[in-house]
Amino acid sequence: MLGLWETLPENSDEEKERMMILKFSSTEYIIHYPVRKNAMYFRAYPIKFGGVSCVQLQAIGSNEGPPDQGEKGLYHVASYQLSDAKLEIKLLNEKLVDDELKKSADLPRAFLKHKENKNLFVNPVKFRRIK
Repeated sequence: MLGLWETLPENSDEEKERMMILKFSSTEYIIHYPVRKNAMYFRAYPIKFGGVSCVQLQAIGSNEGPPDQGEKGLYHVASYQLSDAKLEIKLLNEKLVDDELKKSADLPRAFLKHKENKNLFVNPVKFRRIK
């Protein structure tokens, strides 16, 4: 999944966004999204809950510097599926799994409680690889 990706807009009026995924270490990745002036940078690392492969994302900054420590939305969990040279990413539904869980052990419990819910991951975005 390393490299440059471009969104596949649902209609022709939508602007295409680009995302760069780079390997940082043997267990971590850096994601630059969207690739433009007001981009965000994320630390990403694979996690698995109940057999479901996901990625934990941590916002580490933007062109304006690091985020404020009290800022909401610094952490996300995303599912991904790579099929036919297309990558689909969905975010964990914060209405089912609270994004302000107090302990790291609470996340797997909350996830597994809703594992069979078809709305566990929402807001799908599809990408195609750019060469």
